[in-house]
Amino acid sequence: MNVKVVRTACTLDCPDACSLDVTVTDGVITDIDAAKGADASPFTDGFICRKVQMSTKRIYSPERIATPLIRTGSKGSGEFRSATWDEALDLVAQRLSTSIANHGVDSVFPYLYNSSSGIIEGQGSTVELFARLGCPDIEHTICAFTFGEAWRQVFPGMDSADPFTIPSAEVLFVWGANSTASNSHLPPLINKCKENGGIVVVVDPRRTGIAERSDLHVSLLPGTDAVFAMTLVSELSRRGALDSAFISQYVSGADEFLHSCSSWSLESGAEECGVEASVISQCVDLLEKHSKAMLRIGWGVERNINGGSGMLAALSLWAVAGKFGQEGSGVLASTSRKSSESVSAMLPSIDVSRNTINMNHVGRLLQQTTTPKVLVVQGANPVVTANDQQTMVAAMRNENVFTVVHEQVMTDTARMADVVLPATTQFE
Repeated sequence: MNVKVVRTACTLDCPDACSLDVTVTDGVITDIDAAKGADASPFTDGFICRKVQMSTKRIYSPERIATPLIRTGSKGSGEFRSATWDEALDLVAQRLSTSIANHGVDSVFPYLYNSSSGIIEGQGSTVELFARLGCPDIEHTICAFTFGEAWRQVFPGMDSADPFTIPSAEVLFVWGANSTASNSHLPPLINKCKENGGIVVVVDPRRTGIAERSDLHVSLLPGTDAVFAMTLVSELSRRGALDSAFISQYVSGADEFLHSCSSWSLESGAEECGVEASVISQCVDLLEKHSKAMLRIGWGVERNINGGSGMLAALSLWAVAGKFGQEGSGVLASTSRKSSESVSAMLPSIDVSRNTINMNHVGRLLQQTTTPKVLVVQGANPVVTANDQQTMVAAMRNENVFTVVHEQVMTDTARMADVVLPATTQFE
């Protein structure tokens, strides 16, 4: 029996990026666990989530797509025949070439999202292929785009705070982030913060696991994040508790923002947010008293009505309060910008002028087309996840749309495809 342990890292779309030890017995993966030792990521901290731990069920599932498939029935019928890689790739290449030659590069829609590719591959191979062809850049507006735009507007060029500084925070606001469910290695750091005397405030309409463990849960009404943040700013300003020195040196546009916030009183803000005025007052007290205050902002804020305003207001609150410059302060959001910079240095530059398409509009654009288009889907299941599902389904049933799906199993989107190409998991 040949047994070996392979050290690797999890490439799924998760903030944790865990170090993994994968046991392979006679060519078959028999165990997946957290990597141990000095060379393992300290953030992994010796444990991994059950999803990855049980990945062998997916790797060896009978539902895996084993060969390329070419549609034989009507669109959406799920009727396919097996094909060789050469046949399937020749067909895809021919349709891409013909579409570009006859209708231009804008006739190809590369609908690419987060597959189980590694960071370099995920930001390199497929993305670079369609970029060099000059095909449209389909922006990820369906998720986290509002967050990114808000961050760029308030903190242009600034990186996220380091999660390892959480234990040093005197006050930690966890706002719109369900860390116990979607960021499982963050709660141990939050627990250390509490052990060190830190106070944890959770801002979330739901009573999440992290809210259960918090010192103060602000269960505001969905979509009122902007009002809550602006009320905090208004009350801090009324008390003279904003950081005027920080504002004058580092913040532009503060006067306009403070003026907008001034219309909210403690009472009117509390009524709008559906919380007690005393709860908002407690939050103001904490921000006034503690300079080492950290904000862990999540994507839940943007996924509501007024989501963009909510993100802008929450981030701007930290700016005018001056909660930066000390270990245990700042704003913790996505740390992927660091990896993106290092990856960019490894990849050839792509100097191509391309059109951009809002991902939310893809279904409508393809449904209405009367000229041939090619839709390439990788790392996504738009029939299930895209807005206006009926429009997306109608788009994929349009005989003018030739659809290629790269997938591990037969999803609803793959069932609508003309060609399905088998995809690997992160362990293959």
